[in-house]
Amino acid sequence: RGTAESPLTERETSMVQQLAAGKVYKQIAADLHVAVSTVRTHLSNAYRKLGVADRAQAVLLATANGWL
Repeated sequence: RGTAESPLTERETSMVQQLAAGKVYKQIAADLHVAVSTVRTHLSNAYRKLGVADRAQAVLLATANGWL
């Protein structure tokens, strides 16, 4: 089955991958050496691009489409 190209940037994808691993914003920020507000901004943009309301929906949609 072909998959559409991901609408997410590399940084947004890496943060959604971190969510899929069960990490919270604070852990993601520490792992990627950025501020929690930066994580919040990237993930907010990712949720908007994916048309989802929360982290669970983002992970499910990205996984289902082969973007993670």
